[in-house]
Amino acid sequence: MDPFSIIGWIIVVAFAAILLGKDDVIDLSRNENFKVMCWETNHWNFYPLNKMTVESKGNCINLTNSIYVHNHVKVVYDKIISGDFKAEIELQGDFRSITLMGTDGQDRAISCKPDEQGIDTKTLQKFIISRKGDEINVTVSGQRLHVENSNASYDMKCYIGISVSNGKTVKLCSLKVG
Repeated sequence: MDPFSIIGWIIVVAFAAILLGKDDVIDLSRNENFKVMCWETNHWNFYPLNKMTVESKGNCINLTNSIYVHNHVKVVYDKIISGDFKAEIELQGDFRSITLMGTDGQDRAISCKPDEQGIDTKTLQKFIISRKGDEINVTVSGQRLHVENSNASYDMKCYIGISVSNGKTVKLCSLKVG
């Protein structure tokens, strides 16, 4: 193999490694990146995000639960997460929890309720959610938050999302998953 072929091969391998290690930065302007889950007939059912009230506000989107099917809905990033991951989500407003929701529609979730842990959710906050093995961590400003398990397996395939109560609005400014 001549030296130019070797250099070309190294460039291709390096470029592929960069792409594979890159976080997904979610385009908030594309509603098809998200789904809304509603609790109906003892099951979480999926709907397009436009079932809720969605407003663009600069680089952010305001999500208002205007559905009133159950006492809350779950807005999830429409990509199944399995194995270890790290995600960053910037939120502000009236949300119940940050949630890892099972993919089968059953009532299985691992969630974190920041406002019940002294976090001011009325100001924009960046939450970091990670899973390594069966350990799940949620942090904000370096503070580790408590997570609750509701019939879930820590290593389950899941969606990442937020729970929003009826009539409440949350501002979503960024989401990265890697």
